[in-house]
Amino acid sequence: MSRGHTLSISLLFLLFSLSPVMMAESAGDVDFSADNIILSPSNPSEGDSVTVTATLSNSNSSDITGVLVSFHPDNILNTPFHQETVNILGSSVTQVSGSWNSVTFGSHSVVLNVSHNGVSQSVSKPFSVSGLVDLVASNIQISPSSDLYQGESVNITVDVSNNGNLDSPASHILIQLDGATLIEKDVLPILAGMSTTIQTSFNAPVAGNHQLTAIANSGDDGITESDVSNNQAPSFSFTVLSSPDYLHYEQPNPEITVTSPSNSLSGPWTLSGNILRMGGSGESTISVGVYRISGENELVIGNFPLTFDDTTPLQSWQQSFDTTQLQTTDPGLHTIRVRIDPSRLVPQSIQFNDDIDTVIEIHPEPNVVVSPYASSPDDTVLSGESVNFSVTVHNTGTLPVVGDLTATFGGESLSPKSAVGIPAGEERTFVFQTSVSGNENQALQFIANWENNLGSYDSDSSDNTAFGSVTLRSNLRLKFLSQTAGYTPQHTPLVVGNTYTYTIDISSEEGSGTESFTCLNYVENEELSSIELSFLEPGSSNTVICSFTAEKTGTYQLYIIPDGASVATWIDSWSISATSATEQSAESTNNFEATILFVLAGVFLVGVLIAAIILTRTVDEDVERETYEYCPSCDGEIEGDEEICPHCEFNLEEGLSQFHDCNSCGTNIPDVIEHCPYCGEVQDISSFYEKRERKEITIEEFEDEEEDFDEIVAGTDDYGDAIQEMGYDEEQLESDWDESLSEAEREIDEAMAEREKLDELTEEEAEQELVISQMRQTHEEHRADIDEIIGDKSSRRHIQDEDVELSASDAHIREDIFKITGEDGVLPGQQIDVEFITDNTVVGNELKDSKEVTDFTVEDNDQPKSNNQSEEEENTIIEDEDLDKEEVQGENKSKRRRPVRRRGNNNDE
Repeated sequence: MSRGHTLSISLLFLLFSLSPVMMAESAGDVDFSADNIILSPSNPSEGDSVTVTATLSNSNSSDITGVLVSFHPDNILNTPFHQETVNILGSSVTQVSGSWNSVTFGSHSVVLNVSHNGVSQSVSKPFSVSGLVDLVASNIQISPSSDLYQGESVNITVDVSNNGNLDSPASHILIQLDGATLIEKDVLPILAGMSTTIQTSFNAPVAGNHQLTAIANSGDDGITESDVSNNQAPSFSFTVLSSPDYLHYEQPNPEITVTSPSNSLSGPWTLSGNILRMGGSGESTISVGVYRISGENELVIGNFPLTFDDTTPLQSWQQSFDTTQLQTTDPGLHTIRVRIDPSRLVPQSIQFNDDIDTVIEIHPEPNVVVSPYASSPDDTVLSGESVNFSVTVHNTGTLPVVGDLTATFGGESLSPKSAVGIPAGEERTFVFQTSVSGNENQALQFIANWENNLGSYDSDSSDNTAFGSVTLRSNLRLKFLSQTAGYTPQHTPLVVGNTYTYTIDISSEEGSGTESFTCLNYVENEELSSIELSFLEPGSSNTVICSFTAEKTGTYQLYIIPDGASVATWIDSWSISATSATEQSAESTNNFEATILFVLAGVFLVGVLIAAIILTRTVDEDVERETYEYCPSCDGEIEGDEEICPHCEFNLEEGLSQFHDCNSCGTNIPDVIEHCPYCGEVQDISSFYEKRERKEITIEEFEDEEEDFDEIVAGTDDYGDAIQEMGYDEEQLESDWDESLSEAEREIDEAMAEREKLDELTEEEAEQELVISQMRQTHEEHRADIDEIIGDKSSRRHIQDEDVELSASDAHIREDIFKITGEDGVLPGQQIDVEFITDNTVVGNELKDSKEVTDFTVEDNDQPKSNNQSEEEENTIIEDEDLDKEEVQGENKSKRRRPVRRRGNNNDE
């Protein structure tokens, strides 16, 4: 353990000896230096925040703690801008960072002080901060500075100084009058510490007190300043004198106040405002006109005077108008215009500010609409229960309304809702609660009505009523006793012309009361009779009696319908016949005989159907998956003959052989069928198979390599030797290629010459000209006659020859055919020894001696066969074996292949 520790220390000292020599300081066990202090940004500008990062190292193998690190600006005596305590792992380093905010222009240094184990050491790293531009606007002056009059030309001068530590490029200065832009001037570049004066002029505004302001660096010039708070110069105030100007106060957005009674339809509307005289002296009087704007016309609705003097240049005014003075009663908004000195009799310096508009509103008479339906949560209630009715009242007007809402229920008055207020355009819902009493099945009506109070409005009183109703019900619950149902006279079927009486008992299961019942011939919609029955207590019973006449044959349906909801409608039906029982007996006998014949015919047809099914059915293996091409576990598309699903590796052989009992008919059917083939019930296939996710099969795309037709293919060095091994001479092969190329070029030239010749012929010459192409000529030269191939007819054997007996396997004919076609194969009748190994595992085969089974020795014939013949025989054996294998594989494949039909595609069937 100590040897390893010693080796580590030795390696550490070796690394220190190999490292560059630097001025390092140590505080206790902590090593650091000025070179390990990093500034970001490395070249800061004044006003930037500089991030200082120092690296501390621990050369000991043990951890050290409690290292106090601080960063001081310029001097260790200054307050540190960052201080923290860190721990350093053994034989490792750590970094400490702090930010020096808003550094100033000039040279600085950051002092790193580290304290550990009572020892403090510090190092410093100097750096420089570059300067920035600081543009300052000041000393706004105008000329002339006094006795200014409206419209007079005024000169302005503004000083612009660069108080920064960097030369300023070209910039702009903005001059404003009363906060609005007056002009923006260009400023030439200014050296650091220098200034310049900007001059411009303008026309004096309207009379009154005004202010000028100037802002340096106002344009988007991309100049970064060290201080932007001093860009604006102190405001310069001046006064403009002019002729009196009367204007609506207070500028620049004077207003006229309009007041009216809150619930008034005809006013009066009170207008009030202020008019200011600017300039002038002494006493003066002006007239003020009031107009209502109607389309393009101004209708005078009032006129009043105002007097001004030196002590009261601001005068207030107030005027009231009703619908008579306004000369209209039309609801809506109306524009009112107030004009100073409409006759233009008083001299003014400015007249465009003499008009001001306002709006007054004449409200339409409100209409109170009561919802016609008073809703109740229950349509039927028991006697003694309480019921609530909700009534909604809507104020469609623009003024609030006040009124009373009264109500009656069953002819009796309910407590009213008095002095109810409804704001403009809103609706309120009021609830009336009352108790119910009376006879069952009695309908009680609720009526609510709105009446407006004195001083309120309602333009239409025809929509002020709401209606509602509830029906009294009993708690009576009845039950028809089906075992007591019957009719007299009792014979089946009923006979046309007879009158029958139907009776059935009804018992009370709960409550007491009365119920009315109606007997109805449902087929003819004919009401037969009505009866009212009383039930005094639970368990009591009564009888319903219905009489009817069977008027025509067919089905007769009798409905016993209760008036209330105490019991459901009772239904009974019979068949009505036109004959009596005796006639029916004879007819029944005939029907019985006919029925026997039909039964026998049906049995026969069933037998035919069973035989057809047996003859045409297929085994389970053939129909196992004939209707499916999707995996039942992942719904992946399959071919139909897989054993394992290629998408999710589901065992298809096992999964498609599962069966279950249909929940509807109980028939055992395959799990993969979506509908039961016997009853049509939908089957939940997903419950029989585990749901699996399909694997994504990625098909690699291969890019076709483009063939370079300009590529020169180089031959091999041993081309001559390789050609000689194949039986060719290199020089002879080259000469053959040259001859063939020359021959091909000659044929191409002749073909082109013939084409040019044909192009030169006229239409008539072309029709008469017999053209034989070069290809046709070559074909005629090399064409061979069939008689030349097979020889003279007399020299060939024929089936009619006496000494010739021919068959399909005649070896001589096959030999002749081989000579004609040039084939070289096995002749029919030629002996070929083929030895097959018997499969001893198959039942019924005779077991042979092992030597006999595995002996592949071929006995030699008396005459040895040629090598070519042996090779032919061997090839024949291989071809026969391959053929047998292909036949066996074809049979197996045909057994495994099953027909496939797309699931859910009825169009393919």
